[in-house]
Amino acid sequence: MLRLGEGIVSELGENILLYQLAFARSSDSLLQRIPSDWGGVYAWYRHFSITKDLSNDPSLFFEFMVSELTKDHCVPRSSKILPAYKVCLSSDNSNFPKLKLLEKLSKERNFRESILEILEKSILFQHPFYVGKANNFKVRIRSHLNLDSPLRTRLNQAGHDLGKAKLLLIRDKECDKSEVSYHTDNDDLSDDFESADILDDTSSLEDKELELIEDILSRLFLPSFTVRYG
Repeated sequence: MLRLGEGIVSELGENILLYQLAFARSSDSLLQRIPSDWGGVYAWYRHFSITKDLSNDPSLFFEFMVSELTKDHCVPRSSKILPAYKVCLSSDNSNFPKLKLLEKLSKERNFRESILEILEKSILFQHPFYVGKANNFKVRIRSHLNLDSPLRTRLNQAGHDLGKAKLLLIRDKECDKSEVSYHTDNDDLSDDFESADILDDTSSLEDKELELIEDILSRLFLPSFTVRYG
């Protein structure tokens, strides 16, 4: 049984930790709880700020659901179409066709409690915001939490707060390092970058391996706020 608890960190299995940033006093408070020598795969997930008032108050519940339903669910994407065109795709959740039914059912306590319970456990089936691989979790997560980081900026623009998201860490002992030799992050790569198997002449094989693993994970799981899927 998945037990998220009310604390900042939950141990979901051997070398698997789930952090709920909404319960942390600050970014530093979170970072202090990340093992300093761990590396591996990490993923950011959406958090829903659920309170008892939502369960008790039909109007607040309805407003909460409308707000969550109308947030952008992915980063805008663009691509060139030969010979001389460019197409842009962006999220549009502005129109939810079943608002009247939602408003009606929001008055039923059983419905409200069922939806809220599902949302609390939704990390089991929701798409991640972002998936990556790092030699050192603490260094990488600190970079994401910077107020001007590309990922945080994209999420803010879509109405999501990275500072309240959920963070899943899966340790890979082969990655454990106290120092990071290369900071790979799809956020920092151009959309026009096409050579996925060669980074630059100074990149080591280890650097290329780390980048390739991120590309594979992004292609397999389509994290919604990753710019480039390999």
